[in-house]
Formats: sequence, structure tokens, C-alpha cells
Amino acid sequence: MSSKASKSTSKSTSFRLDKDLQKPVNDWLEHNPGFKASRLINMAVRQFITSRQVLTPVETTKASDEKAAKSAIKMMKKHAHMLEKLK
Repeated sequence: MSSKASKSTSKSTSFRLDKDLQKPVNDWLEHNPGFKASRLINMAVRQFITSRQVLTPVETTKASDEKAAKSAIKMMKKHAHMLEKLK
């Protein structure tokens, strides 16, 4: 009787850290020489997906056209610097 060994296929996943995380992660890795970025990421993902995540429902209401326009203008002014970076 022969048994077939199951083939384990490993998928490589690439990702990019958010800019605000790059320096803290690099600093942390420098202070913890036994770790590589892949190990840190695996540990963080494992912790995140095995811990219960509680999402708080958000109640929404429909804004009037006038209120929506005012909110859009306010947002554009507040985040103009970020919109410039996207150009």
C-alpha cells in the first residue's frame, strides 16, 4: 500500500508598509537583531487574526445635498496637502 505525500505549496506574499510605519519598524528591527522583518510581520498577522476583533457599528444618516457639499469643501481644504501628493 503506497501513500502519497501531500505537496505543500508556499505562496509568497509581498506587501508595502505604510510610510508612517517604515521608521518605527526599522528602528524596532535595529534594536532586536534576532528578528527579521518577515518574522515580525508573521507574528503580527498571527496575533491579529487569532485575536477577536471588535468592530463598532456606525450609524449613518443621509445628508442633504447642501450639507454634503459643505462637508466636501471642508474636507478638500483640510486635506489639500494630501491631495497634492496624489497628483
